Amino acid sequence: MSINTKPPRDLAVLKLPRKIGDLINVAQVIVKAMTGNPNFPNPQPTVAFMTAGVNDLVAAENAAKIRTTGAVALRNSKKRALVTLLEEWRTFVQSTADANPENAPNIIQSGWPIGRARNGSANRTR
Repeated sequence: MSINTKPPRDLAVLKLPRKIGDLINVAQVIVKAMTGNPNFPNPQPTVAFMTAGVNDLVAAENAAKIRTTGAVALRNSKKRALVTLLEEWRTFVQSTADANPENAPNIIQSGWPIGRARNGSANRTR
């Protein structure tokens, strides 16, 4: 049996809050971190697309707060769409870091919380 001497893999972590307002804040911080970031010159989905997703959720949340008919269902749909976009971005950041393992911590930390893979599992930062 051989001993693995490679350092643990750095992981981009996406731990999203449940509250809509908090999710919007986290998404806005991530969009700001990714905008113009030299480590991610062409993120997929694009910054414009992600910004539109955040703005859609903000508008839907505002409509739900004033109890517009059907607004809660629309808000929940926009929330799911934004979470999906954020998950796609996390995957993009991770693949960028995996392509450049010696600089992975710097790449991931430029816009995301970082975790470490140990024994096949990730220790998530809080």
